[in-house]
Amino acid sequence: MKIEMRENWNQVLAPGPDRALRDWSSTVFIADPVSNMPGVWGRHGSHPAGGEWANEEAFAAVEALESEMDTARRRAAMRRLLGILENEDPAYAMLHQAANFTGKRRAIRWRAAQSFLMDFRAGNWDV
Repeated sequence: MKIEMRENWNQVLAPGPDRALRDWSSTVFIADPVSNMPGVWGRHGSHPAGGEWANEEAFAAVEALESEMDTARRRAAMRRLLGILENEDPAYAMLHQAANFTGKRRAIRWRAAQSFLMDFRAGNWDV
């Protein structure tokens, strides 16, 4: 492996045969994947637009997320998209996951989310 340092984002994102892994993160806390997926992994998203990654089946799954009203079909489209992104045609590499620790009294009936979101919706706690 050869690590090459870059001075700015234009250099990092410049297309070419040597472009490979780079630092990138996505933190989305909205409960609907359409809040983030089209702008990143859709046909005109940031990664395809920059020439870093493209997959027609993934684009179709993103389009289903944007237009499908049936919950089961939307879930199937999201499952398919994640299968492509993570396993079949990897679009990123997980280098680390940030730890998130939450403390509360046992008497408080509240379930912490598996992200940095502090979920205080009525259905998640009883105070």
